[in-house]
Amino acid sequence: MQTSRSTVHVIRAFYVKSLGIHAELEHSLNGLPSGTKLHSTDKKTWEVVYRIRTSPGSVKRTDFPNETTHTIFVRHAQHVDLESVFKQQEERDAQGIYEYLLEPIDPSAIPREGERLTVETVQSE
Repeated sequence: MQTSRSTVHVIRAFYVKSLGIHAELEHSLNGLPSGTKLHSTDKKTWEVVYRIRTSPGSVKRTDFPNETTHTIFVRHAQHVDLESVFKQQEERDAQGIYEYLLEPIDPSAIPREGERLTVETVQSE
């Protein structure tokens, strides 16, 4: 087994009751598979559970074949311009910003906004 290390940038992260840690992460990797570990410089660790997709969502989204995804259905208020929402989703996707559900290995730890996390993935040789 070979371990490779890269980094992701935390745009924002917050705890959602009965779901877990919802994190917006910026990266240029080929996805973050379930089970990928993310480490902070202060020795906290999280594990990627899955990538979060919101619906309704735009058509133009980046898919990574190695990721597990889960769609969360979001209701928008009637006065919200859905075309604007779709455009914003596409822009974030083009910037390499994706949403993930994380499970803390260290209880109650939430990644800090602006923090760089080291990505640990294990690859078979």
